[in-house]
Amino acid sequence: DTRFLGYCLDDGRVFDGAWVLPHAYSAVVRCVLIVASEDWKGQLKTSVVAATSRNQLVWCEDGIPRDVCQLPFEQPEGLQMVSRGRDVLFVITFSSGEVCAVWKDSFQVAASW
Repeated sequence: DTRFLGYCLDDGRVFDGAWVLPHAYSAVVRCVLIVASEDWKGQLKTSVVAATSRNQLVWCEDGIPRDVCQLPFEQPEGLQMVSRGRDVLFVITFSSGEVCAVWKDSFQVAASW
């Protein structure tokens, strides 16, 4: 049984990683990007995107999956957020050298190469 733990750099607090990403994903997540986080009335509020070994990009808010995008390639190994004017994309790199971009708003593949 694998579980996530989180660590706050500013105050050294350790917390249950399920506030960020459900424990069910811990065995399949290959990379994670914390898009936003804040401490709201003692509770951690998060927006997170994760690329999995099941070739999915998963969007979670406060540890709850909200959207899933099927990725066109296998073995994601890198994940970045890129702004292009008002448009925001997630760029995923793969161990094969291939790359794809996913629109943040629609959570659909924008391009792959």
